[in-house]
Amino acid sequence: MPIWDFVRAIGQAAGHPVNRRDVWVLPKKVGLAIALIVDWVVWLLSLGKQRSTMNRAGIRYSCLTRTYRIDKAKERLGYKPSVSIEEGIWRGVGWWLADKKKKIQ
Repeated sequence: MPIWDFVRAIGQAAGHPVNRRDVWVLPKKVGLAIALIVDWVVWLLSLGKQRSTMNRAGIRYSCLTRTYRIDKAKERLGYKPSVSIEEGIWRGVGWWLADKKKKIQ
């Protein structure tokens, strides 16, 4: 499962679905250019005391290709998942939300 599909599945399970039509995908070079400009503007306006939270390292990281697969564990270890990735996301997020609610009370 590609990383952004995984992130969106977690958001949906948490009650915050994202419609793909609402997602803007910019070319990496455009994101890097925007980050460079923002970084310099923040640095100049703060007289060198602050750094922008939107920076080139963050843009590069978000553009990495990461896919989660369990083929090697299945092949080498004989692993058989007891639930699907989708079910695991729903269970994990449900547990996290319930635990968060307990800690608030």
